[in-house]
Amino acid sequence: MESKNSPKERRNFLTSELLRVEADWVIVSHPKHIFYLTGFPSNLNAWYSLMKGPRSTSFMALRSDGRCALLLGRSELENPFTGERTDAVRGLVDVTEYEDYSLKGEMIAYGDRVAAEMKRWLGGLDRRRFRKVAIEEWHLAEVYRDALHTLHPDARVVGISKFLVEMRMSKGDDEVEKLVKATEMLDHSYSVGRENSRPGRSELDVYGAINEDVFHRYGPFAWVVGDHASGERSLGVGGVPTHRKLKRGDTFILDLQVAHDNYWSDMCRTFVVGRKPSREQESALAVVKEAMEEAENLLYPGTKGKVVYASVSRALADHGYSDLPHHAGHAIGLDDQERPWFIPAEERKLEEGSVCVVEPGIYRKDTGGIRIEDVFVVTAKGPKKLSHFPVKLG
Repeated sequence: MESKNSPKERRNFLTSELLRVEADWVIVSHPKHIFYLTGFPSNLNAWYSLMKGPRSTSFMALRSDGRCALLLGRSELENPFTGERTDAVRGLVDVTEYEDYSLKGEMIAYGDRVAAEMKRWLGGLDRRRFRKVAIEEWHLAEVYRDALHTLHPDARVVGISKFLVEMRMSKGDDEVEKLVKATEMLDHSYSVGRENSRPGRSELDVYGAINEDVFHRYGPFAWVVGDHASGERSLGVGGVPTHRKLKRGDTFILDLQVAHDNYWSDMCRTFVVGRKPSREQESALAVVKEAMEEAENLLYPGTKGKVVYASVSRALADHGYSDLPHHAGHAIGLDDQERPWFIPAEERKLEEGSVCVVEPGIYRKDTGGIRIEDVFVVTAKGPKKLSHFPVKLG
C-alpha cells in the first residue's frame, strides 16, 4: 500500500485515482477532506463553526499532475484569538483569498457569494484542462456545481466521495499521533468522571466537571461529549446527560468522545456509584472483558467487520447473556464513527493502519447496564492498544 503519512502523500495517492478515472481535476469541498489533503483546517475552527454553522466557504482543486490550489476566505487565515495571520499553508499549495468579511460588502459569505468567488477562481486555474472533473457528489451543493458548469459547460463530472471515505480507512502515522493524543485526553477524562460519580451528583454535574477540567487542561474548545446514562437509563444503552441524580448502587455508563486536531477518539467505562460492585455486576464485567479479548484477537488486516461483531455477540451468549443489542464497535478518525463498522452486515475489512474501537455491553435489571470500550491500531503484527484507563467498576 502506498504511504499516506502526510497531506502531500495523500494528495499523491489521490492523483493516482484521478489518472485511473481519466479526470483532469478534482474539486474537494468537504472541510474535513480539505484538512486531510492539505493540513489546513478550513471551516473546522470551532470558534467560527459554532457561530456561523458548517458552511462550505473554501475549496481545494487538485490537478492530475499534482498541482494543488486552495480558495479561502481571508478570515480563515487569521487566528481568532490573536488576530495574527497564518501563512502555514503557503508554499505547500497555491492560495487564493477572497474577502469574506467586509463593511462595504457582507459580513458572512453565503453560497451565492462564494459560488461567484469559486467561478472566478476556477477560471484562473486552467481553462483548457477541465474536460473531466471529479467532485464530492455527496457534498458539493448545486450552486457550486452550477458555477462549475457555467464556466465549463462541456466538462464531464464523476463522483469521488466513496473513494475519499474509503481512502481514510488506513491511517497515516501523522493521523495516529493525533488519535493517540485524543485517547490520552479521554483516559484523563475518566479519572475526573470516576472521582465525580458520587451519590447525589447529577449526570449533568459529572458532565460539567469533566468538561471544566478538560477545557482548562487542553482547551480552548477541547470539550468532551457522549453518553452519560445512570441507573435505569443505563439499560437503554446510552443518552445525553440529564438532571437525574446518581443513587447508591447505580451503574453509570460514560461513553465519551473527544477530538484532538480534528481527530476523534471514543472510549467507554462503567462505574458503580457509592458502593462495591455486586457479585452479579462483577460477573457481568468479567464476561464483557472476555468479549473484548475475543474481539481484540481478531483485529488484523483482512478481518471483516461482521466477524468482529459475531465474536462479541457469541462471547456474551456463551455465558447466557443476550445478543449484543448495538454495534460492537467501529473505526474512528476524522469522524467519531467510520468504516468498517462492527455490525452483522459489514463486509468491509480492517486494513493495516485502521484505528478502531470495540464496545461490548450487557444490559440487565439485576446488573444494570455495563459497557466498556477500548481503542486499537491495527498492524500487520496485531492490534496495538491506545486506551489505558483501568477497567474497573469500583
